[in-house]
Amino acid sequence: MEVVSFTKFIIALLFVLGLLYLCLFILKKFGVGQVPGSLTQGGNKQKALKVLEFLSLDSKRRVVRLRYRDEEHVILTGPHGDQLLSKRTIAEQTDQTDKKEEHSAA
Repeated sequence: MEVVSFTKFIIALLFVLGLLYLCLFILKKFGVGQVPGSLTQGGNKQKALKVLEFLSLDSKRRVVRLRYRDEEHVILTGPHGDQLLSKRTIAEQTDQTDKKEEHSAA
């Protein structure tokens, strides 16, 4: 009698896990839960948002450097909200490196 109930339990468990896997596959296939089109440039599916680096200050706060298309952002995240610390375009960064190269060559 115990073998029959244990077998029913295993079959029911496998059935439920199979249903969960099927639901997960369907949700991933249709992209449910993703921001539609905002993180991709055009139709090439290349991600425009990149996390360049992060630094944990303590257990609740973190500084994150992000790149979104041609801009870099430094954000402080914490339990009481997020704060933008700095923002610059990539063109500014290349201009600054060009100026440094000119000064070092002189």
